Formats: sequence, structure tokens, C-alpha cells
Amino acid sequence: ERAEHYDVIVANAILYGFTDDLFNSSLHNIAQALAPKGSLVAFDFFHPWEQDVELVEKSAHFPNGHPLHFRSYATASKALRSAGFDEPQFSAFQIGIDLPDKGYASISTRTRVTTSGDRLMFRGCISQPWCHLVASKVAKNV
Repeated sequence: ERAEHYDVIVANAILYGFTDDLFNSSLHNIAQALAPKGSLVAFDFFHPWEQDVELVEKSAHFPNGHPLHFRSYATASKALRSAGFDEPQFSAFQIGIDLPDKGYASISTRTRVTTSGDRLMFRGCISQPWCHLVASKVAKNV
């Protein structure tokens, strides 16, 4: 049992790099570090499709490979509940500006506007389903 607990823990753009085992153990450790009803706030790759994808990006920026995990809301919800969180809230991130395409030699993030006016983010050929996640630790009955 930890002597110190936190009301909020923020995980900013890190969970997508974790294997499933590391993702699950990290959620358990975060839950243990939170006070009852404390919240995890994350900004990461989560999406509504019933599909989980993992790939390794190799580029000039990541010559040895950079693992990417795109988890569905269902997969992330199951892992969060297993770690001791209430049902999480997901909110797809919408960027409000156009990010320019710097050409094929660059893998800088760029946007593409859909017919509905939404902006999808890409880095190279990779779609970036950035999402906000908020999950609260289940309060134990005393």
C-alpha cells in the first residue's frame, strides 16, 4: 500500500508505445497510486472501431523502430475496468487548425479535411487517432 495517493494522474502520449502486458500493468500501477475516486486523464491513440492494431514505425526519426498500439475503446475499457476503474469516457481529439503537408520527405504531422469538415491527423502514412480519456478509480466500500 502506498503512503501517498494522487487525485489525478496524467498520461500524455505514452500509452500507445506499450505492449498489451505493459499497458495493463501500467493501468494497475496508476490505479494503486490514485486516491479513491481519483482520475486518470490520458491523451493517446484510442478509437471506436472494434480493431486493435500494433505496428512498428521505422523512419529517419526512428531507425531502430518505434512501436505503436492503436487500441479500441472496448479493449481499453476492459483493461481499465480490470485495473479498478469505472467506465471510462473517451472523446476523440479534434484539431482546429490546418497543419501543412511538408511533402513525402517529411513525416511531420499534417491534417486532411474531410467532407464533413473534420480534420484527420496523419504522420506519413499513419493515421493518428488521438483521443482524450478520463477514467476514475472505483471507490472501495469501507
